[in-house]
Amino acid sequence: HVLSTRVQSWYRGFSTKNRSIKGIFPATYICLKPCKVDNEGLFESVIPIEDPVVREVTLVLREWGNIWKKLYVDRETYKFSTVRKVMRELLDWRRQLLTGTLTQDQMRELKLKITSKIDWGNSNIGTNLRFPRYP
Repeated sequence: HVLSTRVQSWYRGFSTKNRSIKGIFPATYICLKPCKVDNEGLFESVIPIEDPVVREVTLVLREWGNIWKKLYVDRETYKFSTVRKVMRELLDWRRQLLTGTLTQDQMRELKLKITSKIDWGNSNIGTNLRFPRYP
């Protein structure tokens, strides 16, 4: 969350994950996104304005990233490889959505593929870590 511009290529702000630590950082370190600010002032909330599917993929990848790391530490080779493959597909599809070069039909089709893959992953990568053969 950017609070102010210090010098032309530096910002002052904080990470939304830990609001208590404020600091300065180079403008090249971040990507500014459009957002909506509710309840400006002491208890404001910042809501990014982006495609809901893109946001969901981002959240899913963060969650699955933790599971993926645990699989690596536990030396679960097959499960680790499967999660990596699914995460790479989601990353690639997310990139395609963000480029803005797809037609409306291609976007709709890709979003269906993404939600289907997320549903598959949540069923198989969740806390019980069942892994049938990857589709």
